[in-house]
Amino acid sequence: MARLNKKHFDEFDIASYRLTDAEQSGAGVKIVSQRATKRFRLQIGTDFAVCTLVPKEAGTLGHNEFRIAVAGENVSKITNRSVTIGVDGSKIKY
Repeated sequence: MARLNKKHFDEFDIASYRLTDAEQSGAGVKIVSQRATKRFRLQIGTDFAVCTLVPKEAGTLGHNEFRIAVAGENVSKITNRSVTIGVDGSKIKY
């Protein structure tokens, strides 16, 4: 697994996340570190949680999942130079 460079963490806005309760808005949530290909440690206020990046629609997240929306599509994978979005696997460079 290739690690995402930390300098890119601030470039992503979390659309929403769900820990154990209902789905929450991602305002003020940021990625702190990468744990696996699609698992990231998030800072939520003063708390931290490890969540899985999923390309699901809003309102359908499971426990410990989060999503990032780019250009109206959900991100399914992040690499150091691009993000993969949508069901067709389109890539957008950043």
